[in-house]
Amino acid sequence: MPRVYVRICLRKSVRSARKRRQRYRQVGIVLMPKRKFARVAKTKGGVPVKYVKGAKNPKKREAEIKRTSRLYKAGKLTKAAMNRISKQRARG
Repeated sequence: MPRVYVRICLRKSVRSARKRRQRYRQVGIVLMPKRKFARVAKTKGGVPVKYVKGAKNPKKREAEIKRTSRLYKAGKLTKAAMNRISKQRARG
């Protein structure tokens, strides 16, 4: 299925065309504008500071968050594993 992009301005440069495409994501056939989130402070590892604040071992929590994120994106987390992680995070 060919992608159709909405033109925002009439500039012809390749770079601006690429940037215009990045502002939109394809949902089925329709192009929707991408959601924009406010910038937040992050740790050296790239995890938001609020996620690791208050942890006894911040590096360990950061590593767990990054590991879980990587597995989730790869599609290797089962429902049971997600429940286990959720319980573990609620415990403290």
